[in-house]
Amino acid sequence: MSEIICNSKIEYLTNNREETFNAGFNFADKVLPGTVVALYGDLGTGKTVFTQGICKGLGVSSYVTSPSFTIVQEYKGDIDVYHFDFYRLRTLYEAVDIGFEHYLEREAAVIIEWPQIIEQILPEDSIKVRLAYVYKNGAFMENLRKIQIELCKIKVG
Repeated sequence: MSEIICNSKIEYLTNNREETFNAGFNFADKVLPGTVVALYGDLGTGKTVFTQGICKGLGVSSYVTSPSFTIVQEYKGDIDVYHFDFYRLRTLYEAVDIGFEHYLEREAAVIIEWPQIIEQILPEDSIKVRLAYVYKNGAFMENLRKIQIELCKIKVG
């Protein structure tokens, strides 16, 4: 019998794009082949910038862009990365039609922006990253972002 344990959290407060990139870069040491990272957050919260940092930390040398229109981008690095953006998808079946589940079987990292549409087929041990705008005393802080990461692992036995 195995059990999923989600008891480890990491939190960053970033002040600009560079710090969001660096948070992703520093987080990359938690990403191994087979890791699935699900990125949640409103438009403009830094999901793609965080992904750029992860990819740099995984040895990807090519420029990382949001795959909003292509749905998936593949990057070669020390660990290969499949970067998905499901913002434009309307149903789970669209993700299945493009073969999303087959990417999960590969020895690569899978990073997903806008994973809400596919939550029911996400692996239970996916790392969930929530990026959010920051408000202080009710005032919107334009450049501040809060990044919360929930790490899960499978305990066997």
